[in-house]
Amino acid sequence: MKTKTLQAHLVTTIMLLGFLFSGNFATAQEKNPATLYIYGAVNTRDDKGTVFSPVVSVNVENNTLNVRSRLATQFQDYLKNYVSGEMGIDVRVDVTLSGPVDNRQKVEIDRQNWIKRTRETYKYNIIHTHNNFYFTFKE
Repeated sequence: MKTKTLQAHLVTTIMLLGFLFSGNFATAQEKNPATLYIYGAVNTRDDKGTVFSPVVSVNVENNTLNVRSRLATQFQDYLKNYVSGEMGIDVRVDVTLSGPVDNRQKVEIDRQNWIKRTRETYKYNIIHTHNNFYFTFKE
């Protein structure tokens, strides 16, 4: 009698574990694609100018916090290297970003306000990246 009860519990436990794990694997494989928008700015080393990137749209397969974090890091590195390498401008180490977010209009308005504030408050020269600013995200 005990053997049959034990077997029944074991089968039930295995079925429950299988159900739970199959649900977790399905959830882990689900994708959450999104288009995210990001831009950034970096001050020149002499603090007389700020270089602004355009708003860039990036399609991601899985919109998670980890993906957004990697996107921000890659964009920050690209902007800093682009401004110092392609544009030949000596820049500060820190790059300020806005995004990644999924609302392009919010990012565009934020960028316009940031440019205006930089020009009026800090009296910095506003510099825009060139037309060959092509950031690609490696997911």
